[in-house]
Amino acid sequence: MADKLLGGRYAVQDRIGIGGMATVYRGLDQVLGRTVAIKMMLPQYATDPSFAARFKQEAQAAAALQSPYIVGVYDWGKDGDTYYIIMEYLRGTDLKSGIKKHGALDCKKVAQIGSQIAQALSVAHRHDIIHRDIKPQNIMVQPDGNIKVMDFGIARAKNSHLTQTNSVLGTAHYVSPEQAQGKDLGPTSDLYSLGVVMYEAATGRLPFEGDDAVSVALKQVNEQPVPPRSINPNLDPALEAIIMCLLRKDPAQRFQTADELRHALNSFIQGNPVNIPGFGPAATRSLPTASQTNVMRSNPNMTVMQQGPSRTARMERTATPNDRRAAMQREDDLDLVAQVAKQYKEYLDAEDKTVSVTVTTAVPLDDDLREKVRAKAEADLKAPVYLVERVDPSIIGGIMLEARGKRHDASVRAQLANIRKTLSSSFIGGEE
Repeated sequence: MADKLLGGRYAVQDRIGIGGMATVYRGLDQVLGRTVAIKMMLPQYATDPSFAARFKQEAQAAAALQSPYIVGVYDWGKDGDTYYIIMEYLRGTDLKSGIKKHGALDCKKVAQIGSQIAQALSVAHRHDIIHRDIKPQNIMVQPDGNIKVMDFGIARAKNSHLTQTNSVLGTAHYVSPEQAQGKDLGPTSDLYSLGVVMYEAATGRLPFEGDDAVSVALKQVNEQPVPPRSINPNLDPALEAIIMCLLRKDPAQRFQTADELRHALNSFIQGNPVNIPGFGPAATRSLPTASQTNVMRSNPNMTVMQQGPSRTARMERTATPNDRRAAMQREDDLDLVAQVAKQYKEYLDAEDKTVSVTVTTAVPLDDDLREKVRAKAEADLKAPVYLVERVDPSIIGGIMLEARGKRHDASVRAQLANIRKTLSSSFIGGEE
């Protein structure tokens, strides 16, 4: 396969992974001169016309998803008897490997990862795409600590072709009860799977094990998970409550949207009260113990406070204005703002030279730093800059940059996504 050229522009290089549906190669886009990931579908799936049609539809849908937490899909095509997808090439390791290596993660890291996955799911769900295969193997942890969700849309293409049994067997440890039963799936199914991922990240163990995939899937339907604090006593009860809410058997008793979950996780990260669906606008209650979480499962909207004042103090120390200023006011960092402007300039729509620069930080920018960023970008662009500020407590590393012209077509969006990834990770000190 090495040295093969796909579509007249994508040179296939070394193999970097293989799965049940596809083999993934590192490749080079010879037109844009960038490294890409090439996912080649296995021939046994590509020979079915209905699968091929669905695959095309889902690849196009996945390419329309724009989020800093979703791997970019640039292109797709057919080569001989099989199909391929051209994707953003990511450096890092998958979350499953990280959990195997390090065991249970600390509460803040679990919440940050969960919030970022929830934000990715929110974007997909607004496009009527259900991932259907959320698992730590599909979560890439980048060198800067932030994550990217992979394989959007491909899971749906698979489920439309394979029997329901086969689709369950592939990921039985992470499927929702309704997916295990072959029912219609909605956004809450993805949220259940995210709950399993967070459970595993918080404890180092899966909620359900079994001798085979079928027995595990049956446990997803019929059994309650062991409360995670019984496994990891250091787990914050508020975070445990969020996880156990996600793992409720009845979809109507879980968080109903990814945005609702993200708001709860961000409240936890910031040290604020966490609202659990099902208990209504109740007064703040004492934190539950591990044994009391069984009540939550059957008693679904309770507000819980995080334990002890020290958590809030720790959170404040990790994102102070001085830390933020030190991270951004270095001359080389400001130079990277100029690089963002220069790199995007050639992609701007000729009818509108205004550049929108989005700066995402864990805490709001102060006035002085905001004007420094704007002035530097405008000076190098020689064009007006519309500065958009966004606060995301789940950001790891403190800052993320993206910039674009106000109007551009789909092919330009793919190019912007690649540049944005490179410059953003460079800006916060990660590898390219």
